[in-house]
Amino acid sequence: MRQTRTRAPVGCLIAVLGLTVLAPASALAAVHKKPWACRPGHAHLVDADKQAQVYETGRIEGGFHAEGIMGCVYGSSHQFFVGDAGPDSASGGASSSVEQMVGTLAAVATSSYENYGQVQRDEVSVIELRTGRLMRHSATGPPEPAHDYESAGAGPVTSLVLRPNGDIAWIAATPYQRLTSAGKDQVYTLEASGQRMVASGNEIDPLSLALADETIYWTQAGKPDSAPLK
Repeated sequence: MRQTRTRAPVGCLIAVLGLTVLAPASALAAVHKKPWACRPGHAHLVDADKQAQVYETGRIEGGFHAEGIMGCVYGSSHQFFVGDAGPDSASGGASSSVEQMVGTLAAVATSSYENYGQVQRDEVSVIELRTGRLMRHSATGPPEPAHDYESAGAGPVTSLVLRPNGDIAWIAATPYQRLTSAGKDQVYTLEASGQRMVASGNEIDPLSLALADETIYWTQAGKPDSAPLK
């Protein structure tokens, strides 16, 4: 017995195919209204998370070209200054590193110098990349005793942790020429209430800092230690 096939009208096939083709196209158009990345195409990516990214690019400062680190959130055309990308000259400059990103927050450590190293500063900052607002800013420690140069901060940051509310903690490594009775490594926190030193000494592991919920952890003299970060 011969089987009979039923053919759909040509008009119906065209309509079905049209819907099949047009649906993905309209979906892609909707997606592309929001950019995949907010940084310029020529910029070098430094760090990123699911909500924001930071990148290195050229900028004009004081009439001169300088390399800077900028940041932005996805879907926005607004870019905000995060830090300097590197030393400007032998006489002075600044270098920043993005230590951690959480959501739209970026925690930055900056070391700068002036007058051929006679003035040295080590600082930490937290920037909100949606608005460019500076949420936290401080030297990495209290002013050191005066030597043959001026300094600010306990020394460069060796490790840092960041909470979603902007609170941070870090370990600062004091250079030998700035050593005090506090020892060569110190653990600091910076919260809305201010800065505090929670540990110091010569036996702190400079890379051991970690964060879990509202508590920071580090290793000192081979043993774990902790403090709240609220």
